[in-house]
Amino acid sequence: MMKKVKSLRNVAKVLLLLTVIIAIPTCFVLTRSYVAPCSQGPVRYLFGTLETDPARAAQECVAGVRVATQTVGWQNYERSAGVFNEAYMDDVMGRMKKDLAAGMKIVLSPALHYPPAWVMNLPGARYINQYGVAAPITWARGYEEPNFIFSQTIRNQAALFEAHVMQRLAAVIGLKNIWAVRYVNGSIGETIYPPAADQHGHTNSYWAYDVNAQGRDAGDRPAGIPANPFPGWQPGEATYQDQPFSTLQVEQWYTWYLNAHIEFVNWHTNLYRDPHGINYQGYLILLTPGFGARAFEYTASIAHYLDGSQDVNATVARAAVWYKLFPALSARTKVIAYVSSLADSSGSPADNLCRGGEAQVDYTTDPQVNNWSAARYITGLADKYGMLKNGENPGSGDPNRRPTNQNGLQTMQIAAAQMQSCHFQGMFWAHDINLYDDSVGVTLQNYAHIIAQYNATASAYNLSRTFGVRR
Repeated sequence: MMKKVKSLRNVAKVLLLLTVIIAIPTCFVLTRSYVAPCSQGPVRYLFGTLETDPARAAQECVAGVRVATQTVGWQNYERSAGVFNEAYMDDVMGRMKKDLAAGMKIVLSPALHYPPAWVMNLPGARYINQYGVAAPITWARGYEEPNFIFSQTIRNQAALFEAHVMQRLAAVIGLKNIWAVRYVNGSIGETIYPPAADQHGHTNSYWAYDVNAQGRDAGDRPAGIPANPFPGWQPGEATYQDQPFSTLQVEQWYTWYLNAHIEFVNWHTNLYRDPHGINYQGYLILLTPGFGARAFEYTASIAHYLDGSQDVNATVARAAVWYKLFPALSARTKVIAYVSSLADSSGSPADNLCRGGEAQVDYTTDPQVNNWSAARYITGLADKYGMLKNGENPGSGDPNRRPTNQNGLQTMQIAAAQMQSCHFQGMFWAHDINLYDDSVGVTLQNYAHIIAQYNATASAYNLSRTFGVRR
């Protein structure tokens, strides 16, 4: 009991510290504004790019691109604990000022998935699988995966970093000029555990075997996550402590594993929305790759003791069970369901479009969802739970992308068609540089043509569907 009280006191200290840090100068937030010289009034869809080059912002805005994304790397900004490189942040904000002056909306990406080395040296910083192996480094720039789910210490450090970023932006840019935040809720920024394949050849990793995840005592485990119901049990085992282990118990264990991740997402959302803390009330972008684990894969995996044989896409192991995630979100207002895999050749037929009525389907029993593309699958869940939608194509550096469309013009065309049929706010092209370096066979001119095509007509109906604007 004393340990739990101590844990709650630690949380209270962090919240108090955040309150002190976020002493936002209200005058900046309410009065700062930027001229948008290329804007021609409301558009039907908002098109953007990832890692936008501000030197090209004016050119891109004229071409119809309206949203720029800028990243704040944790390792760049906080190279040692509590010591911030303000020259780096000044450069980031300078990029944002150029984007805003050109007429762009700003999406901020506080890159928790690019952690500084000192964070990974903290106790409990690494995910551990059932084989005793730490999560592998990521394919994106080769960083390790911080254990946000089972370590309150790591969460606290992330919260202090994000609070500091938002405080600086509030003072110089104004939070109302940050259209959206791509907040990191898991591996590579997406709402998933690390990859199921570790660096030792295991292909069915479950990342809940560090001291905090396994311990009966609270320790450094976040207060919102209960104790592991069966510490020491490993996927694939049909016994526990020399007794038969039922599939109902397997499901109980997995529910704990899945809910631990969902608890982090809800904690993270509350961190941004807290009126006594960061108090950011713009859009929050929740990245969900692919269609995740469908009900038949989830059920079969439980029946086979999570041994991996029924989890061919490794989505169950990574807790990408979207039909269970969306109803469990504690807040959905202005949280964007974001498909980070538009035009990924998923579904049958590949890349099928939305047809309407997706929200009325029962995801647990209706087999038609098993043939839906990622865009259509996420759309049905977002519509069912009253969320806005957006998305991007898989980037050319993503080793998990499906190779069929090669991220070229066909991918861009399919992504835009999915965006339109599923009533998205718009879409992002990954990445800005690929519109100029001839690496994937598309240009800014190609993008401008597609933007013009889909923004050719505007309607009050579509604005209400895509932006949440009421007539």
